[in-house]
Amino acid sequence: MIILLIGLVALGALLALVEEHVWLDDEWEERLSHVIPDLNRF
Repeated sequence: MIILLIGLVALGALLALVEEHVWLDDEWEERLSHVIPDLNRF
């Protein structure tokens, strides 16, 4: 369970780094919003 939590945090950090260097297209942001509805809550 702890490993899963660490993995989610690492994934979030990785997504933040990618978003800083590579602007995601609106299409991808829309797909991510459908896959991860809680993304905008953070």
